[in-house]
Amino acid sequence: MSTPSDPLQHGKQVQETRNHLTQGVDPSEVV
Repeated sequence: MSTPSDPLQHGKQVQETRNHLTQGVDPSEVV
């Protein structure tokens, strides 16, 4: 994992989380 301050990594993480939420899937369940 890169540094939390990395905008690219953080952006990707947020994007994936938003996708999971859109699909109705718990992000904590999909690691």
